[in-house]
Amino acid sequence: MSLDTALKRSALYNPALWSRDEVRTYYVARPKLLARFIDDFRREKPGTRPQHRLILGQRGMGKSTLLRRLAIAVDDDEELAAAWIPLVFPEEQYNVGSLADFWLNCLDALGDYLESHGRTAEMNAIDAEVERLDRKDGEGALQTLLRIAEKLGRRLILLVDNIDLILDRLKDKDWALREALQEYPRLMLIGASSRALEASYDYGRAFYDFFRIDELRGLSEDEMREIIVNLARRHGAEALIRRVQEDVGRMRVLHTLTGGNPRLAVLVYGVLSKGFDSDVCADLESLLDEVTPQYKARFDEMPAQAQLLLDKLAVHWNPMSARQLADALGWSVNQASAQLDRLAQAGIVEKVKAGQGKRMAFQVAERFFNIWYLMRAGRRARRRLMRLVGFLHAYFSLDPGVVPDALRCAEPAPSQAVHIATADELMGAIRRLFAAQQEQVAAAPAYLREIVAMLPSAVELQVGERVLAELDASGIGESLQPVRAALVAAVAGNAELLNDVAPEIRLPAREILARMAPSLVVG
Repeated sequence: MSLDTALKRSALYNPALWSRDEVRTYYVARPKLLARFIDDFRREKPGTRPQHRLILGQRGMGKSTLLRRLAIAVDDDEELAAAWIPLVFPEEQYNVGSLADFWLNCLDALGDYLESHGRTAEMNAIDAEVERLDRKDGEGALQTLLRIAEKLGRRLILLVDNIDLILDRLKDKDWALREALQEYPRLMLIGASSRALEASYDYGRAFYDFFRIDELRGLSEDEMREIIVNLARRHGAEALIRRVQEDVGRMRVLHTLTGGNPRLAVLVYGVLSKGFDSDVCADLESLLDEVTPQYKARFDEMPAQAQLLLDKLAVHWNPMSARQLADALGWSVNQASAQLDRLAQAGIVEKVKAGQGKRMAFQVAERFFNIWYLMRAGRRARRRLMRLVGFLHAYFSLDPGVVPDALRCAEPAPSQAVHIATADELMGAIRRLFAAQQEQVAAAPAYLREIVAMLPSAVELQVGERVLAELDASGIGESLQPVRAALVAAVAGNAELLNDVAPEIRLPAREILARMAPSLVVG
């Protein structure tokens, strides 16, 4: 099986299409989490109530792939395979309208397991029993499942993707499902969802405090690089491996913009494997082209009011409060709050802490979805994004020896900014730098090195407000968005103000603020 086959869009978005060998080969993210699950399975003792689990994560974080990998890992382990049968289901069980339907799906999944292991006679026996069942009798289906499992001498792991969809359809029977899972030790449920099961949501009220939670967050920069390198190694692309390891700035940009999303990491590999000669802006455009069908379909499926609100939120880019969104849309706060609540339940937006006070703000949950929308929202939004990309590449390439050839420039004499004695001298130097930047499309590493070197003196000499005013008056604030955010926080003496800017801006801004005023940034 070639790597190209494994990276086809259908398989990338539906791990159920991968063979068992393909799942083993291409599951390269989160090995420690997989090992922890397996160790936990070993500690489950027969006859005792098992620990039911919920895997939370945004789209593309690897929930479906982890469920498939868990099933195969149990099968591959002699001790676990003797104790457990992993049951795998379709990613969305649209046929579930009652609790009976769910238990019947479990029987069907058990039949699939037996057939895949060459036990056709036992599969046929299950099918025959199911035919005799009253399809409205949930208790009968459950007892049949338990009896067959007991006959097989095994316990059952129910690996249920999109568990929130199931719970949403069982609103009047969700407590009955919970009671069954509590009563029968032979059943262990491992669910996955992109939505938190909050007590205020109809689909989560019975299970809000039931599961042990494992949240899949974005991969670290090193983990993302490891995925790309492993994929390149399996394909024999040694030259690509060298470039990925050498161009640290480029990889940091891609990691920052994708948020470490594992699915996007695989797409990044696909983009880079087509050629490493273009710049990071071209990488981004190719990556956005890959996700356009999925993201466009997702946006088109939303109701009109949800689209209007999400447009305002995505184009604004930075987090917004319900009041800000209401004012921008000409709505009441209650109307905006209702839409935000629905979008939060769907996992499309998320609540975040605002920079001031106790109020909450909202941002697009999947950050690359926001990036995609910005690129399509108009010339000004696109320009703002691409200027940040240019800044990030230059900033992340500051370390000696990692500046890409495309961004190399004549190094000026070492800055004496850190030794400037007066505020006027500092402001004169900063004005000259800002004036020079106006002649450039994007900041170069050497230029940023000068700026960053001067910022601690701005704090020391208490001219942060003057520098900020100069930055705004020069008209280059858009090219130096993280610098501006760091200056605002430094002037106010409050690092939490960085919560008011987009995460993609906040990351470098936090690093810059740490250089300017280390005491403001803790941890």
